[in-house]
Amino acid sequence: MVDVLRERGLLDGVTNEAGLRAACAPGASRQRAYCGFDPTADSLHAGNLLGVVVLAWFQRCGHTPVALVGGATGRVGDPSGKSSERPLLDEATLEANVAAIGALLTRLLPAGAPGGGGAPLVLNNMAWFGGFSLLDFLRAVGRYARVGVMLSKDSVKARMTAPADGASSGAEQAEGMSFTEFSYQLLQAFDFAHLFKEHGVTIQVGGSDQWGNITAGTDLIRRAQQRDGAFGAPSPVARPPSTGALTRARGAPRAQASPFRCCCAVTARSSARRRTARCGSQPPSCLPTPSTSTGCASPTRTRRCSCAASPSCPSRTLRR
Repeated sequence: MVDVLRERGLLDGVTNEAGLRAACAPGASRQRAYCGFDPTADSLHAGNLLGVVVLAWFQRCGHTPVALVGGATGRVGDPSGKSSERPLLDEATLEANVAAIGALLTRLLPAGAPGGGGAPLVLNNMAWFGGFSLLDFLRAVGRYARVGVMLSKDSVKARMTAPADGASSGAEQAEGMSFTEFSYQLLQAFDFAHLFKEHGVTIQVGGSDQWGNITAGTDLIRRAQQRDGAFGAPSPVARPPSTGALTRARGAPRAQASPFRCCCAVTARSSARRRTARCGSQPPSCLPTPSTSTGCASPTRTRRCSCAASPSCPSRTLRR
């Protein structure tokens, strides 16, 4: 399983590679791997694609995928990779988003997929957080959390030093983060601990920006349940050529971006990288420009490279 993911560029790190290899070895028991999806919109975005692909590969290799919709954590908002706090959605919007994403995940991870993997589970963490009081949470989770470790997470340090809007750089002008966002890593840690105990989930996947939240979960399982056997296996974060993770700005809901448009965006980005490598110029001086001004290039449309480095650039005239 580890080799399958690594060969495809779907593995950024593993909390315990030797243990994960042994757990997923041929002849070992079937594992359950989960990935979380917060309902920030009524559809998944382009950045969620890698998480779905990784779950699909676990299923094809004989394991059981578990897709967790954050009906509870979506009310808080994950600060990982964000420069400011997420806007809070109203209850009706959240519920509609949860239902829409759950239905979409059920279609993307169907039962009976090749490889003999188990039927996927699509869960909502509101099922266990809904009746959880603050005192219960502090007793079950807070007593095992160490503030120093929480402050050392990259997602926290980045926000503590990022300047507020309109302010000069420096920690004195840092916007910081709310306690709500600061506590998110504990909520995700408890998700993993609950799934580990109640559903036999042993592996958590997600983007590499989730590393701090994932290790918070493996640490909570080890401390609270006195058990080993929980693993984290994050994937690289999908990013555009410039900067920042792929989000809904580049992967809009279905009503805003058709599958054809999404495919064009991905293939055009890949083609741009190949052209840049061929002509040896640095972006953005060697980005392809369509020979016509409408839509995505057709398979026979001529595209010309805007690179002026050399008249002999092999990327000047290409056909897709």
